[in-house]
Amino acid sequence: MNIDFYVSYKFEQNDSRSTSLKCLCTELSKKSHDVRVITPYTDFIKDSLPFEILPGLKKIRSFILGNIILNLKYRKHYKEKKPHIIIARPDSFLFKIHYYIKKNNVLLNIHTCIEEEAKINKLSFRHRFNMILAAKYREKIICKVKGVVFNHPLLEQYYYKKYDIVSTSIYNGINTYDFFPKEMTRQTNKDVYTCGFVGNISVWHGLEDVCVYFENYNKTSLKQIELIIIGKANHDFIEKISKYNFVKYLGEKDKSDANSILNNCDFCVVNVLSLRVSPGSPIKLFDYLAMNKPILTTTNVIGYSDIVTDYNVGSCVDFDDKNFEDFNSFLRDLNSYKINFPNAISEYSWESQSGKWLSFIKNSIKA
Repeated sequence: MNIDFYVSYKFEQNDSRSTSLKCLCTELSKKSHDVRVITPYTDFIKDSLPFEILPGLKKIRSFILGNIILNLKYRKHYKEKKPHIIIARPDSFLFKIHYYIKKNNVLLNIHTCIEEEAKINKLSFRHRFNMILAAKYREKIICKVKGVVFNHPLLEQYYYKKYDIVSTSIYNGINTYDFFPKEMTRQTNKDVYTCGFVGNISVWHGLEDVCVYFENYNKTSLKQIELIIIGKANHDFIEKISKYNFVKYLGEKDKSDANSILNNCDFCVVNVLSLRVSPGSPIKLFDYLAMNKPILTTTNVIGYSDIVTDYNVGSCVDFDDKNFEDFNSFLRDLNSYKINFPNAISEYSWESQSGKWLSFIKNSIKA
């Protein structure tokens, strides 16, 4: 089957969206499908990937120009390749997929409520205006496509109430290409536990609440928690956490370094605040699973607490609570979680998730 992924963002190595797409395309290619990623720009070395990349520009100087050239290039490519399915992620109003909707099988891949993101994030007027236009364009085409793949069931539920659509929800898979278990290179300290966090730091990740939680714990316990944070953060966040002497902010790291650093941690944390329609696909949680790291997460969040509980790969706590009974139990049981990781990884591997994608694609083509 010829499958085109048409995305409006730059396909870059250190971008989580790009990494997830790379993993999905790799698994689909392994299943003998002819896969291409159409993007305004890429910094991936094409020869190292089992699928084709069609970029708008080799070195993108103008994102607008990159998208315009890409739209023109793709029309020629479309006529030559005649893809069976186009899977589009329209995060930009420059993304012109409606030309192909009348002629082909088109699916949308939606990961966020754009208008909501525009309100929550601190963005420039220009960026916010662009996002609002993108949201309007999405509304225009969402009911005209063959189907929609969401990255979280709550996001699917939100759009299903608004539009008459055929849809499914599929989490991103576990990235075992970049994250995997390694032996600890540091000496363990029975009195100090090291906790890791990786990923871009947004307001809904609630890391400040995690810092307060660990601070209160350290004040009341002989055992201490050290928190290592890896990822892109704004100046305000960095300034706020600088007052905690148990926090080490390491900034952005490539995936190889992040994997090595987190493998030296005793456990990892992911918090999610209820600020959005959807908490998002559990990418961070899945990265921790790939490294066989016990996970500390928040309570009652679909895609996080249910996975941790169902597969017994960690513990769920209320980060506003000052009762640390569950957290102490989690620390005592850190070694007991290891036997449970294989089942979780098997269920949410990219091999498994790509199978769900293929099933939806085939049903959409038949419809």
